[in-house]
Amino acid sequence: MRARGASGAPTRSAHRSVVKGFPGWRGLRHVVAAFTLAGCVRSEPASFQIRLVSPDSTPDTEAILFNRSARGAQGRESLYVHRRSLLDGRAIKHASAVQSPYDGRTDVELTLTDEGAKQFAKLTRENIGKRLAMLVDGEIIVAPVVRTEIGGNRVMISGFWSDNEARDLAAKLNQAGSKK
Repeated sequence: MRARGASGAPTRSAHRSVVKGFPGWRGLRHVVAAFTLAGCVRSEPASFQIRLVSPDSTPDTEAILFNRSARGAQGRESLYVHRRSLLDGRAIKHASAVQSPYDGRTDVELTLTDEGAKQFAKLTRENIGKRLAMLVDGEIIVAPVVRTEIGGNRVMISGFWSDNEARDLAAKLNQAGSKK
């Protein structure tokens, strides 16, 4: 039987007795360090960037593998992505996983800051017909061709993922937005 406090919740000593039963236990810091090394706990917030995609390799680009798992299409594609970021996490006010009104799948909705919305409208206006790559932690999540200027504070990233992946992506984008 575990020790319980007045509220009925296990006491700190009860938690310690359970955790101390693990071999090699050296305290909470040891556990956090082990999880961080294993990649289970992020030691720093996620990074977010929007970069221009080039049709050819240049000294200003780097080849990044894009693992597409779009609805109905899968494959890998190597994209030549400019090293300079056109927009970063400071433009993000909030991100959330939402159900698409068109097909019921889960998409990710980005709410941009006022300055982020102005920058995004400008970069889409100046890059119509070109491809932009959205990267999270250096990995391309989507790389659409810009068809028209996108104004306003809301951007929808169409669902190429499961519900859980959309929620995880929204959480990473919120982390990237908190790096201000």
